This record gives sequence, C-alpha cells and structure tokens, in this order.
Amino acid sequence: MIIAYVWIGYNDLDISKFNLIPLSKNRVSTYNCLTLNEFRGKKVNNSTDHYINDIVRKAGKRYVVVLIDKDNKVAAKTRERAGYKKIGFVNQIRFFGLKYDYIDKKLLSYLQKQ
Repeated sequence: MIIAYVWIGYNDLDISKFNLIPLSKNRVSTYNCLTLNEFRGKKVNNSTDHYINDIVRKAGKRYVVVLIDKDNKVAAKTRERAGYKKIGFVNQIRFFGLKYDYIDKKLLSYLQKQ
C-alpha cells in the first residue's frame, strides 16, 4: 500500500504549471509531497524527509528546496523540525482567471548560485 509520495526534481523548481526555475547543480526540489489522510500526524512526512535527504546526499546534492503554501502551517512546522530553513516567498498574482507566479530576484539568484 502506498501511503505517501513525493517527486524530486534534479534540475529545476516547479513553481506552477509550465513555470520551471532552473536550480544550481547542488540543489534539488520536491514537488507534490502528499500523505493519505489516515496517516497524517503519524510522522510519515518526517520519515519521507529523511529518506529524501539520504537520496539527495547519495546523488551528491547539498540542498533540498521545498515550496509550501503559506496557509499550510502543519507542513511548514514539519519541515522546520526536519531542519529546513525558510529562505523566501513565491508570490502568486491572479488576474481574470490567469495565474502568474513571481519569484524575487535575490531568492532566484540564491537558488541558482553554487
């Protein structure tokens, strides 16, 4: 039975549909970290984070970049307990049904530097 899944991106950060930001070679990103409802609150995400970090280290990467919705306090707290640090924000602008994602130039520079 699959109780959780996560995608790992080795070359870019997927901030929205068809909007990929290239990352430096020492970083990976995670996308769609999901756990079944009945397994939430049972430290599954914590185990998943440890597993991801092992995979990342074996691949020679140093950093994992995770996007978390600002309203998802549980995910933010879980990642903080796992040792992740908040580095910035991706802003979403909605206009007549269209969505535009904007990432600050300083943050973008940080994500792309070695």
